[in-house]
Amino acid sequence: MFTLLVGTPLQFFPSWMAFNIWLGVHILSTLFLVFFLWKKFENHKYLYFALSLYLLNSYHYYEIKHAQYHFLLLLFTVMFLYET
Repeated sequence: MFTLLVGTPLQFFPSWMAFNIWLGVHILSTLFLVFFLWKKFENHKYLYFALSLYLLNSYHYYEIKHAQYHFLLLLFTVMFLYET
């Protein structure tokens, strides 16, 4: 269901444009998550370690290459855990 919800608006664009839009969404959500964690936990001693693990993870390359949506699930999970 989540795939249909996320993928349906992208069907209105040509495939190369939809991929570029999806790439932009991936980059913007990653920047938002890094900025959010940086501002909320700026005095935590493991912030640099956590952000480096997140940003240096090679999994992001495969998500971009195959146009996956798992970064959205990660974003929503982090927001959920922060709120609870």
